Amino acid sequence: MIMIMGEDEGGEAWALYEKVDTDRLVCLNEKRPSSLKDVLRPWHQRLDTTLPLLESDADEQLLMCIPFTNPVKIKSIAIIGAGGSENPSRMSAFINNEVMDFSSAESTRPVQSWELTERNTDGNVEYPTRYTKFQVSAGDIPKYFRTKCLKKLT
Repeated sequence: MIMIMGEDEGGEAWALYEKVDTDRLVCLNEKRPSSLKDVLRPWHQRLDTTLPLLESDADEQLLMCIPFTNPVKIKSIAIIGAGGSENPSRMSAFINNEVMDFSSAESTRPVQSWELTERNTDGNVEYPTRYTKFQVSAGDIPKYFRTKCLKKLT
């Protein structure tokens, strides 16, 4: 599961789930088409294990494009993994890249990278962003996140 935390125009902190443009989501290497939409969830569903997972179909990498419908200020990101060796180990964010593929993700310097904890099955670990780099307007070029994981991301 992926939670993107930020604040609205008035400075109120909250989950940015409702501001994700779900019609424009893209995920490369996902095993099941449109499964990225299933793991971007509202806060009250973050630990629901009956909902589908996001799994890689080939190797340990997923490349996700997460566009927004309104201006957002992203303060932190929470990645809830399936536990054990299937948890993501690293995440990188690329902002304002019109076209991203795995080759360009390897050769482009990310805005920020994080080493992820091995066990964040309860969603208590949030990864802070370099806040000034993560203030984006609606309609901006989508934001790409590259996650290195073994297989599953809830």
